[in-house]
Amino acid sequence: MNSIDNVLESLCDMRSAEKFHKLFECISVIAELLEVTLIKPRTAMHSVYRAAAGGADVSVEDYYRITVYYPTIHNIMKDVELRFGPVQKKAATLASVVPGFMKIGITDDEEWEHVQDAVNVYYDLLPDPMTVVMGEYRLWHRKWQAVDIAERPQAVLSALDHCTAYPNVSLLLQLLATIPVTTAAEAERLFSKLERTLTAIRSTMDERRLEALILLPVHRSDTPTVDDVIDRFATTAARRLDFVL
Repeated sequence: MNSIDNVLESLCDMRSAEKFHKLFECISVIAELLEVTLIKPRTAMHSVYRAAAGGADVSVEDYYRITVYYPTIHNIMKDVELRFGPVQKKAATLASVVPGFMKIGITDDEEWEHVQDAVNVYYDLLPDPMTVVMGEYRLWHRKWQAVDIAERPQAVLSALDHCTAYPNVSLLLQLLATIPVTTAAEAERLFSKLERTLTAIRSTMDERRLEALILLPVHRSDTPTVDDVIDRFATTAARRLDFVL
């Protein structure tokens, strides 16, 4: 969400005549190299369906700034604000429920204040009163404060394996796992792994082996280390045969 705010601020800064003038100068140089003449289409003094950019006295730069540049930036900003509105920003703070994203060195009350707005959004779905949810989350936070950050679950699904005694926290993690903004990235990474794994050379691979190769990078915590693989290979018959050869 901080990145989204930075994007909106950058787009807002770009929406100025000075920024477009620099952009238009670069475009003019490229157009000259390509032997393209920058002209504006025939315009009318009175427009019925859209705002008119002016008559014949309007320059080519002003025409495209008013009719193309400003509307494009405005539409992008509106789409981003619609997709990442106030409700989505509150819901995104549920990420603090994941142990890997908890803040180190703050009290249970401070951590609860950070996630309370997101809990209020989905409070109607929780089975217990807010006081019970608050106490349960404080215990959940204290449980992971004593664990090294490298050993904390970094993903929602892996954190769910530790929620046996925390039903409300478990439900919050399930809600976080089903928010589209949190699941799209994992799906895209899975598709990328599929494209890199099922190549033209491996076109005859069966489905069972393909699933195993894709799940290996997904569950990195359960895969053996490089040293373990080397030690295992050193004890096999293939290694002894290579030594004889």
